[in-house]
Amino acid sequence: MVAAATQAMPAQADDTQHSKHDNKMLNNAHPGWATADKDRGAVPASQRITTRVFLTGQDPDGLAAAARAVTDPDSPGYQQYLTADQIKQRFGATPAQIAAVQDWLKSAGLSISAVSGDWIDAEGDAGAVQKAFGTQIKNYQRPDGSVGYAASSAAVIPGSVAGLVAGVSGLSQATTRAHTDSAQGSGITSDGDPSPGCGSTTTTYWGQYSATGWPAGSNGSTIPVLPCPYSPQQLRQAYGLTHTGKGARIAVVDWYASKTMYSDAQQWSADHKIQQFRDGQYTEWKNEGAWNHTSGADACGSAAAEESLDVEMAHGLAPDADIVYVGANSCTDQDLMAAEQLIVDKHLADVVSNSWGEIIHGTDGDADPAVMAGYDRIFQKGALEGISFTFSSGDCGDDDPANKAGGAVNCNGNSARKQTEWPVSSQWVTAVGGTTLATNSSGYAWETSMGDHRAQAQAGDASWNPGVGHIPFFFGGGGGTSEDIVQPWYQAGKVPGALAANVQTAAPATRPMRVVPDVAMNGSLATSVDVAFTDGKYAHHDMGGTSVAAPEFAAVLADVKEASGHAVGFANPSLYALNSSAFHDVTSRSGVTEGMWSNGDAGTLYQVGQDTSLTATPGFDNATGLGSPAAGFEAALAAQKGPAAPPQGGPAVTRVAGDDRYATAIAVSKKTFPKAGSAKAVVLATGSNFPDALAGVPLAKKLGAPLLLTPGNAADPRVVAEIHRVLAPGGKVYVLGGNAAVTPAVVSALKVPAQRIAGDTRYTTSVAIAHALGDPSNVVLATGNGFADALAAGPYASDVFTSDGPAAILLTNDRIVPPAVYDYMRDHAGVLAAVGGQAVSAAAGTWAGHLTPLAGSDRFETAAKVAATFPYAQNAGVATGMQFADALTGAAMLAHENSPLLLTMPTSLPGFTRTALQGLAHSLAGGGSVDIFGGPVAVSNAVENAVAGAVGGHVVAP
Repeated sequence: MVAAATQAMPAQADDTQHSKHDNKMLNNAHPGWATADKDRGAVPASQRITTRVFLTGQDPDGLAAAARAVTDPDSPGYQQYLTADQIKQRFGATPAQIAAVQDWLKSAGLSISAVSGDWIDAEGDAGAVQKAFGTQIKNYQRPDGSVGYAASSAAVIPGSVAGLVAGVSGLSQATTRAHTDSAQGSGITSDGDPSPGCGSTTTTYWGQYSATGWPAGSNGSTIPVLPCPYSPQQLRQAYGLTHTGKGARIAVVDWYASKTMYSDAQQWSADHKIQQFRDGQYTEWKNEGAWNHTSGADACGSAAAEESLDVEMAHGLAPDADIVYVGANSCTDQDLMAAEQLIVDKHLADVVSNSWGEIIHGTDGDADPAVMAGYDRIFQKGALEGISFTFSSGDCGDDDPANKAGGAVNCNGNSARKQTEWPVSSQWVTAVGGTTLATNSSGYAWETSMGDHRAQAQAGDASWNPGVGHIPFFFGGGGGTSEDIVQPWYQAGKVPGALAANVQTAAPATRPMRVVPDVAMNGSLATSVDVAFTDGKYAHHDMGGTSVAAPEFAAVLADVKEASGHAVGFANPSLYALNSSAFHDVTSRSGVTEGMWSNGDAGTLYQVGQDTSLTATPGFDNATGLGSPAAGFEAALAAQKGPAAPPQGGPAVTRVAGDDRYATAIAVSKKTFPKAGSAKAVVLATGSNFPDALAGVPLAKKLGAPLLLTPGNAADPRVVAEIHRVLAPGGKVYVLGGNAAVTPAVVSALKVPAQRIAGDTRYTTSVAIAHALGDPSNVVLATGNGFADALAAGPYASDVFTSDGPAAILLTNDRIVPPAVYDYMRDHAGVLAAVGGQAVSAAAGTWAGHLTPLAGSDRFETAAKVAATFPYAQNAGVATGMQFADALTGAAMLAHENSPLLLTMPTSLPGFTRTALQGLAHSLAGGGSVDIFGGPVAVSNAVENAVAGAVGGHVVAP
């Protein structure tokens, strides 16, 4: 299905720009289709508009890092879940924050209609909305010719609440609605026999019988008869499921609710001779009085068939699991998001099955990035609680608009181009694709991708309609490479590079991107499943789609909970860590795979495994992902364990220091390169200013070199001696900056080969260093006018924000991008990060769609945010944030160790730094260390002890 909201910016675009010291601009509030030439005039001032203001909470970056830590098998915190209350206390918006945002909205004349820990819904007339968000609301013609309202410019959030607001939706008129990812096959129903769709011949498995007397197929006149719709017992046998989900709870999310769901499921269970729900095993969360029954083009339609499919598949494959149905009040994002949030806030389930989605790029606009980010926050909190989310990948293959035009079902008429859908593309959910599953008398026979092509004929016809060789795509599992979501960590090295590097439209990506699905299970109409529901009367129906696969896999995860004794949580990192033997490797079959069913004089031919541009290949592919669960999958996933507990005693905290900044840099060099002649190069920068040394940290990493400092106008004998000690024979010193920074006399006094890397200014010098790095396409921006926010950028650029080598650090003139830097970014930059508020502001306009912003309220929080990108660091460093020298030379050492740098006050440890160190404590405990750079004047002994306390370590005496 498709969830509601349209906007023009891609999902991962940065949404903020600080236009003044105290204001925040939300650029994505203004969609790209709302252009001046499409302006159709202001909306009436009295028009009612509903907005949703998303809250940042207390630590949004920490939330993502914590969610990763509890779900990654390589993390010491693997499966150490938090409760909903603990998450609320640590990451949720505080009552004071919520009250502040409410007061701001009310002061503009808006009324508050709903409040949660993640958002506030506010509504009012257009005049009040314009006052609140500092933009005009106008009508514009959309790309498809329709007219809708939109913000005419970026929304402006006042400084008093700027840090509390993550984004806003509703300033542009939503156009899309959710659609279910399922369809009925034969259309034949049965009142009591759970075998509809069998037609004239009742078959248990593919090819049990053959049909003759019909037009020839691609393989001749003898065509295999398709199986009757599968029972839950057949599916459990085929996938080797031995557990029943005892102790687990599955939530099913759709909209509205069938009045006969419970009785239908009970009768369906009896018809299939499986256990019915026990008292209390099935529950519902719904509020019929709040249902939003939209009309016309916005109508949601009934989801009763989908609800029955989802509940019955979940129960059939995990018959002992509790099932809770959560009915959203409509098919809009606003209501579906509320349903997901309810599950997380109340921990209603261990696994959540979702058979709906969203076209991201529509002919009437793009999905709202604020809404997409809001979903991600819910999924991250769910992951931290140990909740899995499965989503169906769609039934329209690659979502090419031509598919709908060619007669395919379950395709959105407003798809603008080939694409993956949402929320299934989120890196925080498990994307479940579809297969065609053939069984035999022993259970599993073979599988290929869905890719259903369908033709029909009447008895006596000479050929199928359409004819063989011309049968178009009809129905197939969604998948492909997202153009919006970057590759998550768990897919790196697991997904073929060629897949991740080319998005659905076949255009090359600027960096590896998310590929879906993650896994797949049966969903083809050729191998449909039996579902029963009441539509006037109770009857059985044959149904297919990835809506079948999503609850199937949710049930498998419930079975795994029984096997392991604990919830799986967000499953993807564990799935990608499994041995390939845990999966059936679903591939394309040679030739044409086809089968048919007939009912009297009517026959239907299915050719399967031809899923548009998606192809099932050996290994991971974009049609079926890792594959489908094989026998032993439950045991393999249940056996996943995190790393062994770290030894007792905690990390060692040591001080690396000298009598001055030059001596401290030498001490750092000796610790990094203790063996004489072990450095291939030395990077040398002035100790009088920071910009050249900052930009030089990635160069030191690339060259395998220490970063040393020198007085600018006279050689320091101590520095010269260290260069001669550490430099390998034939090595070279790379001198950063022009003659004014490091004079020729200093270079001459080194008495070793030297190469100067310089420009006319600090900005052009940073560009020259980028050229020396080989013109990397990954760029980290930092201001060149103040070191405070920039100090932590070096290790991040060297170790985290990398692509085939360190990223370049380029300098901004505060919020202005200098011409030379602009030219480099235009010619070379593919993706961009910015460290510090000034750099974020400089980049947020032109490069917003490719920007990773890392900025806090001060230098200490900024460094803490950067450190959160090193969740499993074995080492860390702490330096004073009040001067640059120790931090930058220490940063070069940390870059060699893949470790973060945190900042402190000289005599007290800031709260942001303490919290960041506490977050690293577990990974540091396994033999790690923390280095304090600089002497007791720079970082006092009291701070050193506080650092040891934060990480549970001990101070090592000098």
